[in-house]
Parts: sequence; C-alpha cells; structure tokens
Amino acid sequence: MNKELEEPQMPLRPIPYSEWMDKDAYDEMGRRYESLLSEYRKLLSIKNSQIEGVSPSIDEDKEVYAVEEYEMLLRKYATARDKYNGKYDGMIETKEMVRANIKRLYDAIEKYGAIHPDVDLNAGDPADFKEEPGETSESFKERFRQHMDAVANSAKQFSEAFAKQQEINRGIVNLQKELDGEISKFADIRDKVRAAQQAAFDAAIND
Repeated sequence: MNKELEEPQMPLRPIPYSEWMDKDAYDEMGRRYESLLSEYRKLLSIKNSQIEGVSPSIDEDKEVYAVEEYEMLLRKYATARDKYNGKYDGMIETKEMVRANIKRLYDAIEKYGAIHPDVDLNAGDPADFKEEPGETSESFKERFRQHMDAVANSAKQFSEAFAKQQEINRGIVNLQKELDGEISKFADIRDKVRAAQQAAFDAAIND
C-alpha cells in the first residue's frame, strides 16, 4: 500500500508568563499544552512505525493501527489543537516567533555539521599474519602476539570511532526532529518548506 499520510502539527508553545496574564488560566494552558504535545508525539510514533502497510517499519511491540484509525485520531487531535489555539490566542507562540525558531535551528544544524565532521571509520586493519620460512618458535610467538595486539587495537579504534559517529548522528537527528516540529506548526510555512524541498530535489535530479 502506498499512501502519503498527513503528519500532526506540533502544538504552539506558551509564551513566558507575564503579570497581565491570569495565573490559573496560564497554568491550565501549560497542562493543556503538555497534553497536546504528548498526543503529537504519540501520533508521530504511530505514523512512523505502527500503521499497517504504510509505516516504513512496524514496531511489533506496540499496537498496530489501520490508516482509517490513524486519520480519525489525527482529526481529533487537530480539533483539540484548534480549540487550544483559539482559547489561548495571545498567550502562545506567534508565526513570527516560530519563523525565528526555524531560522535558529537551520543555523544550529549548519553550525553543528561544521564542527562535527564525519568520523573516519577506517581504523587501518593490520596486514594478514603470515608465517616466515625458517622462523624460530620464539620469533613466531612474538610476532603473533604483536599481530593480535595490533588487531585488538584496530578493533578498539573502530569501536571508539563508530560510537563517536553515532553520537554525532544522534545530535543531528535531534536537531532535525526539532526543526521538523517547528516547521509543522503553521500550514503555510510547512507547505512552503515542502515546495522548496521538492524544487531542490527536482533541480538535483534534472541537473
């Protein structure tokens, strides 16, 4: 089955508390925001790994959903999000704030890539061990010991380099997830970004 499903829009974050705001209403808004954020993350997880025949991979440890079930949950979430936006207008992020967040994250991703280049995973495996004609037993044992030490050191270097690369990858993935969430907050921003990404892709394959 090949179906492109819509993703949920991340809820708009409350702005910092000010004296002009009603404290009880602000606290209620905070609780509502956290509830929506939890639901947003749940819907992303469902879309990515829990929809039969659609998700890139299925998490067998979690409940599997049909497309129609996901779309129903998405509509319910969107309605709750719209009510939240309407009720707390003036106390939550504006479009300009979100645009500033997006610019900050694009800059952060660019900077992160500049200061975290890919790690060289080529640890330089030692040459294959070979016997030497006429070699004494003591010499053979010493060369073999040195060879095994070199193999162990090479494996250690690769393991450390791989762990460092994984850490770098997690950092960029987390930034990208944050950016994707910000982009999703306003439909017109999301659609412009998608159009720009598609145009860049088309230009690349037609170049």
